[in-house]
Amino acid sequence: LYHKPTARCDCRCRFCDSWVQQPAEEAIIDSDKIMGLLDEARRAGITTYTVWGGEPLLVPDLPRWLCRAREHGMQTVVCTSGSRLSERAAEFGPCTERLLLSVEAVGERHDRLRGAPGLFERLVAGLAAYRERAAGPVTLWSNLSRENLDQIEELARFARDQKAAIEFFPAAHYPGYNDRLILD
Repeated sequence: LYHKPTARCDCRCRFCDSWVQQPAEEAIIDSDKIMGLLDEARRAGITTYTVWGGEPLLVPDLPRWLCRAREHGMQTVVCTSGSRLSERAAEFGPCTERLLLSVEAVGERHDRLRGAPGLFERLVAGLAAYRERAAGPVTLWSNLSRENLDQIEELARFARDQKAAIEFFPAAHYPGYNDRLILD
């Protein structure tokens, strides 16, 4: 079960236009309805609950949903930019089995690509905080574009040093927004 609880994001990525499209205000489905949907998912035999976005750590009730899914025996996965990982790790970490962490470069270059000053430092600190709360695997996800293709080895070393797996994939094409960044 893939759940995108929000389209909101606190990054301003050069390769993704989701943040350009986000509404000023967003209606989040009532938590009791989400809990009911998770109950239905269990009865239907769903084995994995993955939350993504936008930035799912912007949603206050996320830990509650993850814990319900875990109670139902589902594998729980969170895909995040890591921007709020430190501050939310204690809440959602114990109910999360796998973390997918978006990383496009190492250091300040990551911050520039994501349009979020200080993000890489927050991501590293957040990863440490998460690991104190959860024992599951961490996989780094990296959108490759013309702006970070030279970062593959550096990212692989970073993944190794963080004892994380890493997956690379081409950045999605958003016509009129990131045309010049897309790999041929």
